[in-house]
Amino acid sequence: MRRGRFLLIVGGLLILATVGLLAFYFLTAGGPSPAPAAGGTPEGTAVATEAPPVPTRKVLIAVQDIPPCMEILPDAVAEWEIPEKDIPDDVVLTKEEILGPGMHPIAMEPILRGEPVAHSVLSSREEIMRQGLDSACLIPKGKVAVAFPVTQLSSVAYAVQPGDRVDVLASVSFVDLDAEYQLKLPVILTGGEDCMAGCQPSGEQRERTLTQLTVQDVEVLMVGPWGAGIPFPPEAVPSAEVTPVPGEGEGPPTTATGGAKTYTMVVLLVSPQDALVLKWFRENGALIDLALRSGEAGGDHDLFSTEPVTMEYMVRRFGMAPPPKLDYGMENKFELQEAGTTGAAQ
Repeated sequence: MRRGRFLLIVGGLLILATVGLLAFYFLTAGGPSPAPAAGGTPEGTAVATEAPPVPTRKVLIAVQDIPPCMEILPDAVAEWEIPEKDIPDDVVLTKEEILGPGMHPIAMEPILRGEPVAHSVLSSREEIMRQGLDSACLIPKGKVAVAFPVTQLSSVAYAVQPGDRVDVLASVSFVDLDAEYQLKLPVILTGGEDCMAGCQPSGEQRERTLTQLTVQDVEVLMVGPWGAGIPFPPEAVPSAEVTPVPGEGEGPPTTATGGAKTYTMVVLLVSPQDALVLKWFRENGALIDLALRSGEAGGDHDLFSTEPVTMEYMVRRFGMAPPPKLDYGMENKFELQEAGTTGAAQ
């Protein structure tokens, strides 16, 4: 009996403890939900907020790595939406800004793939020629640029312009030399009677001229000096005002049109070997003229094989036989008249 009564007491205590724990739980954590706040969200409930959208803008970016001095082609760039925070101030927005008709932009700094293209890293052939900076960017791989002096006659009356193709016509003169002394023949030996066996008649040797078509299909990179402010292409220099002489005409003074586009040198793009040929011509007194090639239908790039022109060639081709020697001749009346006029003026 005592044991059964003890078990009942223990069971009752356990039931009371369980009920107490349940009541404490519901009162502290499991009670009714608090009333909603004014905004409709229950008090004490965390609210998930969406991040604001990042503003973007469509600009021109590089779709490949563009190294310095590379001309930017249409397939190297594309218009793309990027965050505005990554956009430089002078960004290029569309292809038309830099790839319009006749435009050939050149990257002056490396542009990595995915980077926006900025105006500050771009230049052009015309701008490089005007400023005279980064000139090496205009020289294709495998070519070198050499300067060559020209005149109005040798430059086809200043018709040669950047981008043209020209051929180099050269005339050189040959003379006979003494192999030992490397002097023009005849060599006059000094020493009086002791050199009778080796003495030769005196007299000036005539040079023998040869003219030939040499370096062909050469691209003209530049006319005039770099960075001299010469426009691209060079503009005509206005001619001086022409004032009529009294009695020869009437009307106000007129200005001649079509002034000469003057320069004294051209820059040619040639192979390293042809650069040596041009240097040899210049340093050995060759007479050089440039022949302008046709620009029709993309230009003429054919290479020609020509026969050197000498005195023998001219006589053979045109029948230019020397005339017979006579005991009389003709005087040039024009020279006599000019000499008399000059003497009277003095």
